[in-house]
Amino acid sequence: MHKRLSIFSAVLMFLIIVGSSLSAAQTFYADDFRTLFAMPRSAAQANVIGVFDISATPNANPANLLDISAVKTRGKKSPDPMLSQSFEFAYASFFQNSFQSSILSYTTSRPDGWAVGVSAAYLYIPGIPVTENLDLSADGSLIYDSSKINMVSASTLCFNAACARMLINQSRLRFAAGAAVHALRQGLYQETGYGIGADLGASAGLPQYGVKASLLLENATTTYVRWGPNYSEEALPHVKISLGYQRAIDYLYGRIQFSYSSPDFLTNEGVNAVNQGTSFFDTIPQPKIIHPSQDPLAFIGAGCWGLEYTILSRLTFRVGYVTPGRFTGGAGIALWRRRFGLDFALLTHAELPQTYQVSARYQW
Repeated sequence: MHKRLSIFSAVLMFLIIVGSSLSAAQTFYADDFRTLFAMPRSAAQANVIGVFDISATPNANPANLLDISAVKTRGKKSPDPMLSQSFEFAYASFFQNSFQSSILSYTTSRPDGWAVGVSAAYLYIPGIPVTENLDLSADGSLIYDSSKINMVSASTLCFNAACARMLINQSRLRFAAGAAVHALRQGLYQETGYGIGADLGASAGLPQYGVKASLLLENATTTYVRWGPNYSEEALPHVKISLGYQRAIDYLYGRIQFSYSSPDFLTNEGVNAVNQGTSFFDTIPQPKIIHPSQDPLAFIGAGCWGLEYTILSRLTFRVGYVTPGRFTGGAGIALWRRRFGLDFALLTHAELPQTYQVSARYQW
C-alpha cells in the first residue's frame, strides 16, 4: 500500500510541475463534463458534492473516500468512520435520451486510515449534425439539404484515481485530506483531445454534533487538454466549500441529512446564476456571474441544496434545489443486510426535458 501511495504522490507532484509549465487557452467550460459524472445519490440532491456521498467519480471530493461523519444517537457510540469495499455502476440518460453517460467505480479503505478509489466514466453524445457541405445562398445563408448533412458523435472518457488519509481521528474531531488524478480522452468529429489534471480535498467533522465541512480544489494543476499541435486548453481552478448536518431521529426510526455546496469562489466556472425577467415584455432569463465579494448573499443562494431522509438504514428519499428554480429528487433502497443497493435520481431543467439516473452498488 505504501509503495502505491508513493507512486501516487510522485504522479501528483509531476502533474503540478508540468501543469504549471504548460501554456494553453484558458476557458471556463473546459471541464463541464464533470457535472455529468455524478452518482444518483448526489445528483438527486442537486449534485451537492463533498459532503456525505462517498465516491471516486471525477466530480467527487477525494477526501470523502473516508467517512468522517457520525450521527448523534441516544446512548449509542459514533459509528466507525472506516468504509468497507464498494463496487458501483451508474447510468444516466440526459434530456430524454439526447445523450448518455455511464460510470464504473470502486472504493476501498484500510483500518490504518487510508482509502483509495478508482473510476472510469464515459459520456456519449450522438446525432450531431455537420453542415460544412451545405451550399450558401446569395445572401450568405445556408441552403438546407439533408443529403449533404453528416451526423457525427462526440464522446469523453475519463479515468480517475483518488487517495485519502485520516489525519485526525478523535472522538470530538476528525479530519481527512485527499488527492485525485484524472486522465481523459475527448473526441469531437475529426478532432481528439487528451488531458490530465489533479484535484485536492479536505474534510473535517464534529462527530458529536453530526456536522461536517469540506473544501475542494478542482484543477489544482489547471487540467490540461491537448487537441493538436495548434491548439490546447486549460480548465481553470475551482474552490468550493460544502457543509452538512445529519442527525438520527429515533422515534421516526430514521436519519436526516442536510447538505449544501457553494459555487466556485474563484468564479472560474463562468455563468453561475441568472436574472429573471423583470417585466411582462422581458421574460427571458439573463445569465450572469455572481462574485462572492460583491454580493455574498446572492452567491451563497446560487449554490446547491440537498436533503436526505433514511428509514431504518434501508429506504432513502432525496430532494435537491439549485437556482433558478431547478429541482431534483430520487430514492434508494438497501437490500441483503445493506450489501446491495439501488438508487434512482430525476433531474428537472428549465427549458429541456427531464434527466434520469440509476445505479447499482455492492459492498463488502
